[in-house]
Amino acid sequence: MSPRRTSGRGGGAVAASPEPAPSTPRRRAGGKRGASSASRLHARPWIAGAVRDVAVGTANDNDDKQKLRSEGEQLAGVRAKCTFMVGVLLGGIVCMAIAVSASAGTTQFLRSNGVMTADTSASSTVDDRPLQLALLMSFPNSGTSYTSQLVRTATRQKTASNYRSEDAGSAVAVFPDSPSGPFWSEWGDKETAPGLPTGGFLLTKTHCGGYCVDCLPVNYLKTSQSFAQHCLEGGRVEDDNGNARVDSYSKDLVARAVHLIRDPFDNIVSRFHLARKNFEKYAVYPSTREGFRDFCASLGEQFRKEEQSHGDIFDEAALAIPCHADFFRYIQWHNLAFLAVSDHLEIPLTRVLLYEDYTHSPREAQGALLDFLELERDAAAEPAPFLKGKTYRHYFTTAEIAAVKELFSKHASSQTLEYTRHYFQ
Repeated sequence: MSPRRTSGRGGGAVAASPEPAPSTPRRRAGGKRGASSASRLHARPWIAGAVRDVAVGTANDNDDKQKLRSEGEQLAGVRAKCTFMVGVLLGGIVCMAIAVSASAGTTQFLRSNGVMTADTSASSTVDDRPLQLALLMSFPNSGTSYTSQLVRTATRQKTASNYRSEDAGSAVAVFPDSPSGPFWSEWGDKETAPGLPTGGFLLTKTHCGGYCVDCLPVNYLKTSQSFAQHCLEGGRVEDDNGNARVDSYSKDLVARAVHLIRDPFDNIVSRFHLARKNFEKYAVYPSTREGFRDFCASLGEQFRKEEQSHGDIFDEAALAIPCHADFFRYIQWHNLAFLAVSDHLEIPLTRVLLYEDYTHSPREAQGALLDFLELERDAAAEPAPFLKGKTYRHYFTTAEIAAVKELFSKHASSQTLEYTRHYFQ
């Protein structure tokens, strides 16, 4: 599965001691374009040969003025041809050099044996190149944790997260001058933790915004601009007066994005199971079809008045869907993710990765992801096995599945429909 541009398909601060420098990764083969241009120039010996032959003939026939004039005219003609041909060739070489230079500025970066340390006072770099991020964008419970774990275990290099609370130890900011994030994931101790990046793009987890579970519409209805801002937000930090704020980092740090998509029915029910785990008040609902439907009914009753004021979203058919607000949040999230990447974050390359790709074609999905991130698999590493999640379509009636399909047809963007249509076939 090769990457596609802007929606290519591919298928969750304390200074640390510096770690030893990793071995030098392989560099890309370079310099071939200049060499080929020079080869083409030298592949025309007849130019030099013609000039040499005419010069020799002129020296040997000085007594023959007519012939001299004739050959002089030939020499002038050949010189003119030479000047023209060399000009064309040199022009081509210059154009190619400009094209290569422009290409290198937008799609390439150098790999090196530079070491990134968490306690440096300067911005984090790989050699002389600023570290570049690849956002791992996902509606929660879409395979985020596994994707991050896969990259760490396959490459033995760290990943990052926008969320400080996910590290069991002390959170270490990737960029010393950005204490609000992103943060290294799974920092651990030197013996067991993955190493610091030596190349490629740093996979950085973010859920962006608009994904709350028990909230009013005013809390999850987002614009593409506000959604994009949430994609760059890290943890809360306090100023000198003890006032908490959420800072964000620059979009210029982001060069790529991985957009995860999971079957909406499985995704929404998985979020119910996560809510039971994280919130004691929801643990009263059993982990069954009936428990899920009772949970949804409770939320529907709690927010019905506010949802009815948004009749353009929640009509009578939509309100009959269990956890209808979460299905809308799913649709809105993916709509805004596609928009934010292209219109606000201006990320040049995005890979869309489907959750089921890890099941149907795991090696291809893993390889495509690492290729996209320009990371090399560690020959001795064993990638984390994928444990397929349960499917939950049977939690819904045939009429409810049809109503969800209708909700998608009304509110999903063309890009969201492109990557989710097969879930309704």
